[in-house]
Amino acid sequence: MSDAWLEDPKTHWAMRFHQQSKTLDGDVQVVVENGRPMPHSQPALIKSRIHMAYEDAVSLYKELQQIGWMHCPAFW
Repeated sequence: MSDAWLEDPKTHWAMRFHQQSKTLDGDVQVVVENGRPMPHSQPALIKSRIHMAYEDAVSLYKELQQIGWMHCPAFW
């Protein structure tokens, strides 16, 4: 997972999963950003940014898909 996107079709909030480099102990970290695109080419509104372990990010990604979040193009 280097860069993956999901969107909630009901609210149009999106999540970006971006893989970071490995930590000193060899673990892969993923930055998960929650936000939504803004109108008129304004910068996206980023509500939160969380760093988590790769395995936790994959789990969250799958969980969001199960509750209806859909793949989407990059918003920011």
